[in-house]
Amino acid sequence: MSWHDIACDENTEDRELRAELSGLLGLEPGVPVRPQAAVTADSSRMADELLREAQRRRRAVVPLVRKRTWPIFLAAGLPFALALAGVGTWGVVQKHRADSLAAAIRLKDAQVEQMAKASAEAAAQAAMQLEAARAVQPGVVRVRDGAGSAARPQELILPLTRTPARAPLETQTVSNPAR
Repeated sequence: MSWHDIACDENTEDRELRAELSGLLGLEPGVPVRPQAAVTADSSRMADELLREAQRRRRAVVPLVRKRTWPIFLAAGLPFALALAGVGTWGVVQKHRADSLAAAIRLKDAQVEQMAKASAEAAAQAAMQLEAARAVQPGVVRVRDGAGSAARPQELILPLTRTPARAPLETQTVSNPAR
């Protein structure tokens, strides 16, 4: 609804105020206002100046908007960049840890191989000593035990030469009273 429409429901105070304003402005009550513009050189010059100013402001605003977008994109990409850097750092740490564990495993394998070689050499040396001992002692006999052959397949028996035991001197025999 426009302000000069009198068909609306208004109270009397509003109508009086409207009539007073119409009188001050030199308008007739109830007649719609139609502006009549006269084109003069002065108004034409002012219109041209306004148009140039509007175009200047339009051109000036566009670069400012483009310059202001990069911080927004930077702020939006920052969490992704930080997450990527964190994952990369974690990956480098895991790689170093895996490399150190692999080096420790290689070292342990070398120690185990060295121990195995030493054990094999010791076993070969023990076998050679045993063969040498068999060659020196012709009285050593291997026997099989019939009952315990499954548990102990062979036993090495060394001959024992008994020397006569000496009787202890000045001993006294004590009987057990509990018997």
